[in-house]
Amino acid sequence: AALDAYTNPGLTSQSAAITSSEESQNNFMQLAMVKSVVSKSGVSDSKKVNSSSNKKGIGSAVAESSSSTTSGISENPLRKKESAGEKLEMSACKDADSVYDKSLGICVRTEGEVLSFVVNVVAGNVMEIEISSTAATVNWGDGSIDTVSGNKKHVVHKYTKAGYYNVQVTDLVTKVRIVSGQELIVKLVNIYLPKVKDYSGLFKDAENMAGSLHNLRFPPKLVNGESMFDNCKKLRGTVPELPKTLVNGKRMFYGCEGIFGNVPVLPDTMVNGEYMFYGCLFSENIPPLPSSLTNGEGMFMNCRGLYKFDFEKFPDRLVNGRNMFAQCSWLSGKIPELPKSLVDGNHMFAGCGNLKNGVSALPNSLVDGEAMFS
Repeated sequence: AALDAYTNPGLTSQSAAITSSEESQNNFMQLAMVKSVVSKSGVSDSKKVNSSSNKKGIGSAVAESSSSTTSGISENPLRKKESAGEKLEMSACKDADSVYDKSLGICVRTEGEVLSFVVNVVAGNVMEIEISSTAATVNWGDGSIDTVSGNKKHVVHKYTKAGYYNVQVTDLVTKVRIVSGQELIVKLVNIYLPKVKDYSGLFKDAENMAGSLHNLRFPPKLVNGESMFDNCKKLRGTVPELPKTLVNGKRMFYGCEGIFGNVPVLPDTMVNGEYMFYGCLFSENIPPLPSSLTNGEGMFMNCRGLYKFDFEKFPDRLVNGRNMFAQCSWLSGKIPELPKSLVDGNHMFAGCGNLKNGVSALPNSLVDGEAMFS
């Protein structure tokens, strides 16, 4: 009956009516098969099934529920409303680099050369940003815009109305950091300011800032990333490629508990990796560390998911290895020799029960080796 009702427009709804629950199940199965065949073959039914009867059979249900883009077929009105809503959302964002964030109810700039993040404020909340620039613009998202030029200029803004706002920093910026109001940041969107060399302390202690690191791009000339995401516990994703100019990565991702996947390859310029990845949830191998690295204190401490590192490729200039791999309990492999430059090895491999100690002699440079292999 369902098959005839779908293919024969002359069939009345009464003859297509379901008479038993068992027959109903069979008819719906047949209907699904017919709709699948029709969809694949491109055949469309442009005629409407007679729906004059108050009792609607399978035929009328098909006529009401089917939707096609073929000429002569009316679209589902629910889809029309959805399309109109989507167009409205897109038209609400005047900037081509912005998208409408449904969860926040605002347009957010995701593309281009911009530092972009979202704040959630109540009336009276204040944010302060330090900027070094020849010319910079700070758009606070509520209609207020500040322009900045010079070194270490502080811009302060007080919000007068509660809501979500997309803060954007653009133009010729060389350094920027949030001085106060970090707790107001709820979403990270973009960090690509190509002339920035110093992002030290940028989002330090922004504990409420969610978002993913995965698709972000670091500024290509970044030198100082110290505490850039320090204590940003809600950040998620894998660390993108680091700039080839990075020298200072101290506490760059300290306490970022949502970071997982691969440890990023460190550039040959890296010198300071002190507590750089403390507590991150990496679950892969550690890539070879650059020979330029001298300070590795606490670099991978409490990264309990790490499981392999080629210790034969230890940085040969490493001086400070205190707590470098402490509590990396899954880390395996054999330590053949230590760098001849090592001075501080205090608790360097403490809690690494799966590591094998193959060191025949400690380097002459070593001053502190307390609990090194405990």
